[in-house]
Amino acid sequence: MAPPKPFDLEGSWDTVDLDWDFMHVRTLFGSIQNWPDLYKKMIMHLKPGWGCMEQVEIDWVPQCDDDSLPTDSALSQWASKLLDAMDQYGRPMRVNPEKTRQQLALAGFVDISETVIRACYNPWPEDATEKEAARWFNVGLSSGLTALSCAPMVRMLGMSKEEVEGLCVRVNKEICMLSYHAYCRM
Repeated sequence: MAPPKPFDLEGSWDTVDLDWDFMHVRTLFGSIQNWPDLYKKMIMHLKPGWGCMEQVEIDWVPQCDDDSLPTDSALSQWASKLLDAMDQYGRPMRVNPEKTRQQLALAGFVDISETVIRACYNPWPEDATEKEAARWFNVGLSSGLTALSCAPMVRMLGMSKEEVEGLCVRVNKEICMLSYHAYCRM
């Protein structure tokens, strides 16, 4: 198998083959400015009647079914600030399933389905599989939180680097507290 060819998703697709069986995009909310255009390009390059596209996104808004996460948590503040900053930047990270479904349908996709899973911020679940996935999600988020947050919050919200780093320290502390049964939707 040939190695993947890097290209700008929002640029020209003139050099992309027209007969793809499968396309997978993951965590691109916040990276793409014009989703309807990208979906049109994708449908044009999938095999008609056969090709399939899969998209995985993270809804960063914290969820908590047992009220163990305080409403004024650093995690909630962080998610709100990040989403607001990315809205201002013109590359939204907000997950809106109905809007995405409409954009896919307008591009020509059919048989659109959605599966939502919990991505727990820490390994509080009793289920062994969910607990293990939560451990890895926690490691990834805690190690990349400042990198994900700094540019949008400094550039778009006018926060200082120190303010962003302080918020991230508080978030990292909270997402390691097993008494907080928080998750996001994926």
